[in-house]
Amino acid sequence: MDTREKQTEEIVVGFDIKSTTDSSVEALALGKTVIATDAILRDLHDEFAQDSEIIVKARPFKQGSFEIPMEIIVVTAALVGFPILENMLKCLTEYFRLKRELKGLAPRIKDGKLIIENNKIEVHKVVVNLLDPTNRSNKLVASAFEEIEKDDNITGFKVTRKKGMLAKVKREDFKYYGTPARERRFKEAETTEVLDVLGPIFEEKGKWTFRREGNVIHANVSDEEFVKKTVIQNGEPFRSGDKLRVELLVEQDYDEALGVYVDKRYTVVKILKHIKRAETGKLF
Repeated sequence: MDTREKQTEEIVVGFDIKSTTDSSVEALALGKTVIATDAILRDLHDEFAQDSEIIVKARPFKQGSFEIPMEIIVVTAALVGFPILENMLKCLTEYFRLKRELKGLAPRIKDGKLIIENNKIEVHKVVVNLLDPTNRSNKLVASAFEEIEKDDNITGFKVTRKKGMLAKVKREDFKYYGTPARERRFKEAETTEVLDVLGPIFEEKGKWTFRREGNVIHANVSDEEFVKKTVIQNGEPFRSGDKLRVELLVEQDYDEALGVYVDKRYTVVKILKHIKRAETGKLF
């Protein structure tokens, strides 16, 4: 008895064209778009169904049209009863929507959530990974849109299915899908952490010294209420061994030689709790 399950879906990747007389587009734009879409689908598949096989086939498209049908087939070893393709396509839609909302900037992550204009957005982790400037599929999308933008005859990009639109990008938004230099060099993340206090500063300006995950770091403290009221006005004492639970902003620069992002700058955005050691500890 064959217990395999096959899920299929057809999407159409295409361009909106400005000219009614010149029905042509740059070959690189077309080719890179198909490659980038295929890469995203494979990344999404690996998240939702690692133990299955994915096949992506390009179908013939009509003469004079730049709408390319792509058939997606996922074959599992057993009945899973889980809408793999439906979840993949939801994440594909989220990816394109959030790229536009980020406006070309690298994503800012706090406690696993995406921060856009100070709003926390719950996003599936695979979409967060796709938005990372170093992600291979994201780079392929950037390369495709850089080619698309060069072709003045292309006024829009879209991904559709029988049920409706999955993603649509207008020409004025193409720039948000490429890879600006600043996106390659910089990104930031905000986390809640406990830091060992090594060197507090009892004035408004100056960097505090902390131990973070065994490493000594220097960070500005932008929590004015804590610094001015608690530390300066009320004379909050700090002893050796004290800790602070904080919201920490970590800024990273891209190291071209290593090919990774490296922590460079730290800012304590908010002091959540002063965890005091026994009163016998040595005062700073």
